[in-house]
Amino acid sequence: MEDLEGEQQEKLLTSGDFGFVPKNCPHAYRIERHHSLVVGVAAGRGGTFERFFETLGTPTEELGLPQQPYVPAPQKFATVPQQYDVTFLPDHQWRTQG
Repeated sequence: MEDLEGEQQEKLLTSGDFGFVPKNCPHAYRIERHHSLVVGVAAGRGGTFERFFETLGTPTEELGLPQQPYVPAPQKFATVPQQYDVTFLPDHQWRTQG
């Protein structure tokens, strides 16, 4: 993540850890191992961030991870910034070790 002063930091989260990113701070994540799972995301008032994932996701009847990953169509991503005050930063320069 990058704080509002431009300082970047990287943190490896392990089982039971919690990561926090303040509002308006650029951030990204990567899954380091094939068996890693993201178990939850918390957001502010109104559940806006949860709606972001609902918009990009697809319904399922199964518990657990899908057999085939679901990748949203590029045009679906185009609706997200206006609806949820999200900015994608594909050319952001990360200076961390990743």
